[in-house]
Amino acid sequence: MSTLDYIRHFALRAAFGVRPTQLEYLASLTDWQAYVDAQLTQAASASRTLPDTLSSYDKVPETRLRAMLKEQRKKFYSKYRQDVKLVIADWFDVMWSEQSHPVAEKIALFWHSFFVCHIDKSFLAVDYIALLRREGFTNFKSLLLAVAKSGAMLAYLDAGSNTKDDPNENFAREIMELFSMGVGNYTESDVREAARAFTGWRADSDGDFKVRGDAVDRGTKQIFGKQSNFDGEDVIALICEHPATPTYLAERMIKYFVSTKPRPDDVAALATYIRKVEYDLPKIYRYLFTDERYYKAEYVGNRIKSPVELLVGLFQCISVDMPEQIQKYRLLKYVGHILLEPRDVGGWPLGREWINPATLLFRLNLLKYLSGDPNYSVEFNYEAEDADAGTSLSIDAPIRYDKLVESIRSATRPTEALLQLLLAPGLEVAIKSGTDSRSLTTSAVQIVSSLEYQLS
Repeated sequence: MSTLDYIRHFALRAAFGVRPTQLEYLASLTDWQAYVDAQLTQAASASRTLPDTLSSYDKVPETRLRAMLKEQRKKFYSKYRQDVKLVIADWFDVMWSEQSHPVAEKIALFWHSFFVCHIDKSFLAVDYIALLRREGFTNFKSLLLAVAKSGAMLAYLDAGSNTKDDPNENFAREIMELFSMGVGNYTESDVREAARAFTGWRADSDGDFKVRGDAVDRGTKQIFGKQSNFDGEDVIALICEHPATPTYLAERMIKYFVSTKPRPDDVAALATYIRKVEYDLPKIYRYLFTDERYYKAEYVGNRIKSPVELLVGLFQCISVDMPEQIQKYRLLKYVGHILLEPRDVGGWPLGREWINPATLLFRLNLLKYLSGDPNYSVEFNYEAEDADAGTSLSIDAPIRYDKLVESIRSATRPTEALLQLLLAPGLEVAIKSGTDSRSLTTSAVQIVSSLEYQLS
């Protein structure tokens, strides 16, 4: 592959594709690995702060809520639930904003799919997104511990009901099975003993981590063959010492960023490196995104985009104006990929799991519809809570390709630039050779409505 092809592939996997204003600059680069390094450094910096649009959801102190009448409290709790939809829309908005760093957002999106959590309070949703962004550039051990102690996860896995007199294994089981080790790498006894170690862990009504002292089991536990008076933090440490954890993490990362069907030796290589750097996430990202083994021809242009990746990649290239944030939430609902609202603890589909004949037709029609093609319409199924959404997707402002077209018109070969911008390396779509605005717009619509555009 050429230097530009390496960069295009990196942009599709570690972000949402190349942005139109970047193509000319990227084509001038000669060292793709140095570019990747710089992008990861910038992403780490960007992840330390939360975008302003996500910082505007305040929580009402519990003391104030308790002083309210019952009906007033119900209104506040209802507002928390409704505001989660706006948080989701805001985060989606941030992902394709020109002010955001796409690599930072994509890595946060990965951890959001890794640490599956359904959240029903707006301030917990904001705190959780901030946690994934911030801790996602530290160390996996500290990230796992922070997630386990987060108000959102403690509530989702019902950790507060886990007491010494009535242990609840759900929290310990999901931590091992979904978030660190995978099925088959622990025993039922390990789960029971770990559940005892997590007793007393809870979140207060403000979402802050607490340990309820009288609920803690302070007895001796035996976990992974080791015996001591372990607590929850000890369990996290034991999990990260277990040989299954680097392999599980490596496989999950490669299936998300590289291929859903990776070569076993490529998974093993990343797992070995994870052990070597002791879960240092910035170093792991650099290895994953700069080692040529993960840029093999079989790994390029063959990964099916999730609906969020598909839409963010499109929206960062064109001009789209949805004046009401709730429209963005509904759009995610229509495509079946609502951030922070997984179908179950197993999370969202991956790769080909997103596609069947019905969903593929829906995707193609949706992209043509969003491109303003009057010959296509899209119908959706609604739940009662969304009855106000009507019977068709409504975008109040037209979607325009002027930003995209203007960014490539000055290129030596505009049609080639258009293909480089929108498609993965090695993929082609037959388009007209015209270089006027109308021809380029027609070609852009043709590309984003193609089967090839579904791939990264």
